[in-house]
Amino acid sequence: GHGSSFHEAPDWSRSLHLYQTFDSDAWRAIVSSRETQSRVRLVHLVRDPVETVISGYWYHCRTGDTGTVPIDSEALVQLDTEDGLEVEAAAVLESTIPEMQAAAGAAKDSDRRVLRLGLEAFTDDWE
Repeated sequence: GHGSSFHEAPDWSRSLHLYQTFDSDAWRAIVSSRETQSRVRLVHLVRDPVETVISGYWYHCRTGDTGTVPIDSEALVQLDTEDGLEVEAAAVLESTIPEMQAAAGAAKDSDRRVLRLGLEAFTDDWE
């Protein structure tokens, strides 16, 4: 066989979560698969947690879409910015940060198959 075709999802892809979040379960499934273990390469973009809170706050205030973050967007918009950021930070500490830590821990720094970059490196002014 030629492996998976474009239309066939590999077994490990079932571990990807809402918003295509790549987590520790997906990574463990990839590296334990005989099919992908030696071929897989991963670019892991890591976002600054403070930027995650700020971005999440503005996103949740504008859209009401809280996805996987345990927050009440209707209550959030009633708060002033400082209090709203505190509520967002608490929610991110409960949900997003543990997921980020688990993903970073699953793909060890010493693993040569993983290139870890800060997301901000793609958004900084290049001039």
